[in-house]
Amino acid sequence: MERIRVGLLVAVWSGVCVAQQGVRPEPVGQITGVVTCSDTQRPARLAEVKLVRVPDATAGKAPDSGGMDGDALPTGNAVESGLDGSYTVRNVKPGRYWVVVDKDGYLIPLGQFSKKELTATDDATRTRVAQTLATVDVQANQTAKLDVVLDRGASVSGTVTYDDGTPASGIGIELLAKDKDGKWHRSEYGRYRTFRSVGSTDDNGHYRITGLPGGEYATQATLALSDHEATVAPMPGNPGQMVSFEMTKTRYSLPLYSGDVLRKSLAQGYTLGSGEARAGSDLVFPLAKLHKVGGQVVAKDGHPVNGGGVKVVWADDKSEMTEAAILYDDQAFHLDFVPEGDFLLQVSGAKDVTHTAVENPAGMVPRFHEESKTVKTYGDAEQALKVVGDVSDVMVMVPEAGKSGTP
Repeated sequence: MERIRVGLLVAVWSGVCVAQQGVRPEPVGQITGVVTCSDTQRPARLAEVKLVRVPDATAGKAPDSGGMDGDALPTGNAVESGLDGSYTVRNVKPGRYWVVVDKDGYLIPLGQFSKKELTATDDATRTRVAQTLATVDVQANQTAKLDVVLDRGASVSGTVTYDDGTPASGIGIELLAKDKDGKWHRSEYGRYRTFRSVGSTDDNGHYRITGLPGGEYATQATLALSDHEATVAPMPGNPGQMVSFEMTKTRYSLPLYSGDVLRKSLAQGYTLGSGEARAGSDLVFPLAKLHKVGGQVVAKDGHPVNGGGVKVVWADDKSEMTEAAILYDDQAFHLDFVPEGDFLLQVSGAKDVTHTAVENPAGMVPRFHEESKTVKTYGDAEQALKVVGDVSDVMVMVPEAGKSGTP
């Protein structure tokens, strides 16, 4: 909250300085147009329209970069198209822009190009980008006009259940795509969309992802245990008004991939054609073969360490399966659903910590928060783990800092 308050004060003070010095605002232009859906030939109503400044390819990076993954950031605020599909973006600085339109079910062409392609200098790539993206030049004190036509994207849908037949509701859903090396990674189809968060299954375990370009994909469903913390505080500069924050902390998760496999490398992909609607991409979590694994990380003198993390990797290729934190409360780690198999437990960041209750500013709820202090750190350790059933007494010893331990 202190950080937000300072930012507001700086913004107000800067405005006062500009007014006192008599600096004239920079000349701006505006952009207007109509957004239409190609499949219905009807207006794209209530679509979000935003601008991304076209990067200088010779610079090798976008001038407005600094957003997630280094993408070019949208410039200014977004506007919504009206019921007739019309839009107007005002107060635009002179320059060349891509017009990005975000509407459920439809493609965002800009998101189909990699960041490297958007700043490429070769003629072939630059021509392909120019022919695909809606581009407009804005001049000072003038109105530029650009109509945009949206193409419907492909979609994939399915149901996630447990092996006892019950629906798996509230399960996180992501799409994976293959990189140039043929490995699965998180798909970037959601770049430049307003809501980039992971989707989830509904109360019946159903999911549906839309607005996809054609290509090869796999579905990832993530079973997670999370804690939710809510904070309520007075709003700076608005007496009597309150603002609330909610933080979700995932303490354990397990991913499942297309083909009902628990290893990303074995995910069974599927191909989506342009505009295709694929149904029946179902996944089933194998509860009968998932087990609880718990234990402690201990120092050489035998006392349990109360900070750090434990990662579970497959023994044969050391690809990550899941991870969990060492909990301060009971000085232990808990892996709530681990499949049967041979693994390695990797401990990193092990440390002894103390927690102190610190009172929050007046008016905040809860009244206290905890602050931790590191007392001592330890080296990393690795230990074999074979899972055929529940295990509650795993013990991993960590070495002194600067050393590693592999029993």
